[in-house]
Amino acid sequence: MANHRRRRPSAAMVVAVIALVVAATGTAVAAGQHVDGDSLIKKGSLSGDRLRDKTLTGLQIKASTLGTVRKAKDAMELGGRPPSAYLGGGGGEIGTNGVVKTAGSANGTKVTLFTSGPFTVTMTCTDDGTETSSEIDASSSEDQSDLNGEFANANTPTDTGVDVAPSPDGTAGSLFAPQTIALVAPSGAQAIVTGIAGVGSFGTGCWADFTGVH
Repeated sequence: MANHRRRRPSAAMVVAVIALVVAATGTAVAAGQHVDGDSLIKKGSLSGDRLRDKTLTGLQIKASTLGTVRKAKDAMELGGRPPSAYLGGGGGEIGTNGVVKTAGSANGTKVTLFTSGPFTVTMTCTDDGTETSSEIDASSSEDQSDLNGEFANANTPTDTGVDVAPSPDGTAGSLFAPQTIALVAPSGAQAIVTGIAGVGSFGTGCWADFTGVH
């Protein structure tokens, strides 16, 4: 029988085996240690659909980096309409907050009864030395507002028709019954008040008391 000699591994084979063992050992060590994901994944390389739904929370999101959400932006801008457009529908009580009094003068003494949204309502008390009368006007910062039945230019005082003159005998006078003043602006803002006014009574030249809602 032939005499088979056992061949020794070559130097190259020994080096290759050692390299394989070292590589396998390194992989095992790396697998057993904490892996830093930031060093493995390139910045900006993932798209949104790589994330599982409903896995992000406030802890992962920096609020200051978020843009304005469209619906939230609309809410902040009131749908593109001015704040006065939302004063209607019983938003709150408005009016004179009690009786407003003022003395009259030959040229007329004007006092503000109340303001609401774009509207301002005033009373002018005139005393010519013989008779005292009052006129209640309204104005709006919005052009072509309906001021108790009269369309007016912006910031133009307009007589509401709720005026008081002395009685025919020159004595004190007042409205015969409570009167309503209705104001509506193009934006949708509105103010509706009801009340009464008088002259030569309550110890003053003119007085008025109106209340309502906007």
